Amino acid sequence: VRRRLAVLAVPMDLPGNHPATCGRHPHLGPPDGKSGGDSRRAAAKVATTGNKRVMLTERGSSFGYHNLVVDFRGLAKMAESGYPVLYDATHSLQLPSAGQGVSGGERHYVMPLARAAVAVGVNGLFFEIHPDPSKALSDAATQVALADFGLIVKQLLHLYRCVHTLHSL
Repeated sequence: VRRRLAVLAVPMDLPGNHPATCGRHPHLGPPDGKSGGDSRRAAAKVATTGNKRVMLTERGSSFGYHNLVVDFRGLAKMAESGYPVLYDATHSLQLPSAGQGVSGGERHYVMPLARAAVAVGVNGLFFEIHPDPSKALSDAATQVALADFGLIVKQLLHLYRCVHTLHSL
């Protein structure tokens, strides 16, 4: 399991010690109110440092109060950049600050939205998993139980193979 470096796609100067300039794998995602296409510009900026190891990640955008939504057109727009596109299947289900001082979430939508992302053609998925999500110290409402994760991967790999068969026709 790798920890990832998530960086919002905002205009920025890239100092010499910024992770994007150190050969790391920055995950760029659109900030709230921006489209998936906005991530492409940030990726191009990182690429000017010589780092071509960029990944674009969709994690959901705020829509009103306490709600994240995913516009799946953004995944296709991100893919047009030529960089790998990932979908954060659990973060995108958060209901920020909807719980009693913690983020709530809608874990029951993890499979429908992960399937949609695979059908769109993402290169990878990100999940937060825990042996007992109810005891997780953060994002408990959206984490997937470790015991369920094997079946999730099996189903999504099957769909991935079907989608790639269709794309090759």
